[in-house]
Amino acid sequence: MARKKKTETMKEKLARWAPGYRAPNGADAELCRQEFHQLAADNNGRFDAAQALEFALDENTELHKIPTWDQAKAAKLYNLDEMRRAARSIQVEFDESPGQPSRAFEFDVTQPKRQNGYKPYRSTEDLMKDEEARAALLQRALNDLINCRRKYHLLQELAIVFRAIDEALETIRV
Repeated sequence: MARKKKTETMKEKLARWAPGYRAPNGADAELCRQEFHQLAADNNGRFDAAQALEFALDENTELHKIPTWDQAKAAKLYNLDEMRRAARSIQVEFDESPGQPSRAFEFDVTQPKRQNGYKPYRSTEDLMKDEEARAALLQRALNDLINCRRKYHLLQELAIVFRAIDEALETIRV
């Protein structure tokens, strides 16, 4: 059983958007962070997306820049997101790994982004037969491990996992 670690006091520095996030309408990450903190302070240290959206109704807030306020456009974006979520949520089992469900569809990162800014999906079975696509999927998996380590590096209880990730990254070549 993992031991509880002493909670450490941490001091935030200037905020920035995560790599790959395209802030809508030039929304400033630091100002948004401050508004999220304000929202949390007004709600016993916590907030949810519905509260944030309510807060963002005020046009004088930085968070107002985030949502798509055109409802027809927002509905289409939401429907596209539902389709992406559905494609990512279908699972299958392969003979090679019984009892371990895998996604039935993956992004084909070997293909250029479509006009909508997203790469097309491809069946995982088909993708695994394509050497270039399989190598790209492996690279994406390795990048996910790196991102996991970055995201949770403050949790000392996971140090053994991070060492295993580092070891894997040293031995696996794409």
